[in-house]
Amino acid sequence: MRSILVSLGPWEWPAVFGIAAVVCVAIVAWRRLERALGEEPAPVTSQWLLLTGVTVAAVSVVLLLLINRFAPVHIRSYGVMLLLGFVAGILYANRVGPPRGLTLPLIIDMALLDLLFAIVGARAIFVLTMFKEYASDPKTVVDVWRGGLSFHGGLLGALIATIVFCRWRRVRFAVLADICTPGICLGYAITRIGCFLNGCCYGGPTNLPWGVRFPEIAHQYPMPVHPTQLYASAGSIGLFFIVRAAWKHMHRPGQLFPLYLMLYSVLRFLLEYTRRGVTAEIFAPLPALTVGQFACILIAIGGLVWFLILQRMPFEDPLAARAVQEPERTLAHAGQTRSRKKR
Repeated sequence: MRSILVSLGPWEWPAVFGIAAVVCVAIVAWRRLERALGEEPAPVTSQWLLLTGVTVAAVSVVLLLLINRFAPVHIRSYGVMLLLGFVAGILYANRVGPPRGLTLPLIIDMALLDLLFAIVGARAIFVLTMFKEYASDPKTVVDVWRGGLSFHGGLLGALIATIVFCRWRRVRFAVLADICTPGICLGYAITRIGCFLNGCCYGGPTNLPWGVRFPEIAHQYPMPVHPTQLYASAGSIGLFFIVRAAWKHMHRPGQLFPLYLMLYSVLRFLLEYTRRGVTAEIFAPLPALTVGQFACILIAIGGLVWFLILQRMPFEDPLAARAVQEPERTLAHAGQTRSRKKR
């Protein structure tokens, strides 16, 4: 539909003032982020203004030269929506995380690690499913901005990253998973809009009035097809409200995430009936299922087993459980207090 959101360059020299304005906005946003992270940004003095002005001018000129050198520079819809989904997940976690001991710096550290592992995992699974195509042109393996990411692979990668992060920073994985699950729904819903704009993950032919035509697949499907990406986006928004409502009815921390795995598997299983592409191929051992549907069954079973295992744990209110028992500053303050008492 619109895989390229906007193209930058080539520009004339007056464009440097517009670039400078964008750089200034980025500086202001960075200072606000520093305050949100509990750090005090550098005071605004005449020396700071002079240094910042010189930096903005230099950066603006360099950016203009680079954009004109490689123009047109394409900003792709899929990458933008993926980034927006990532930010939405962070904002939600920051809304519900602090009362449970998660500070914004901790959330950002976890989110960056999750993003890296998720992209690697999502791309790896997608490339494996289309190995013959990528084997003929290995250079395109890293072209993630064109789309071609498997949600199942991304979820697995993010799950591994979260487990590693929790062991590293001594955070309770079960509580952290509960906090992040609604954010996963939001991020998925926004990213699927990127799939729609990119023209990937499309559906099969349909006569329904809301069928759409994708120029990228016009040679294969000249007729309207299901906007399966939008079905998935709307379904994920529905899952967001379901898991939020279910959270207060859980009896153990960590049960919300396996519940999401089961609900998502049901949603994805149904969507596979309208979908085309790699995961919609027939699963050879069970011709009645597609590859995606078979994967959904395995994930749903895994989620159910995970949920039941947690059900055997001692009762604990998930809404009152803390991911981090005490913030790092509180621990430091407690240590100072004890040392003063000894004196």
